[in-house]
Amino acid sequence: MKRLILLMFMLTSATAFAGRVEALSDPTMQLSPGYTTDQVRKALAASFLRRGWELKSEEDGKLLFTIHVRVHVAETEVSYSARKIEFSLKSSSNLKYKARKSGQKRIHRSYNRWILNVIRDTRVALKLSQ
Repeated sequence: MKRLILLMFMLTSATAFAGRVEALSDPTMQLSPGYTTDQVRKALAASFLRRGWELKSEEDGKLLFTIHVRVHVAETEVSYSARKIEFSLKSSSNLKYKARKSGQKRIHRSYNRWILNVIRDTRVALKLSQ
């Protein structure tokens, strides 16, 4: 009986842990014609800052943002133009990031959700800028 309870606990724990980690999403946003790179940069900066990210560095066509949530840290590079925005995880801490031998990258599901929230906010900000 004790073995059965222990086995059930181990299976439940493994399932709960596995549910928090998913494939890393480094999305790309294709933009409609009509935006300037300045509009895109401003929309991105406003969206990230609204979600609690900090602008760490800025180059022509690239922004680097960092977020600290409790003990979790993520650093994301955003490459942008008037036609496209690309998001790329640069580093993380305490987000269960792991690159497998197969090439698949996994991370805590919260990171993907944070990026999707920024993407939604950026779409809205760009529509309002027209």
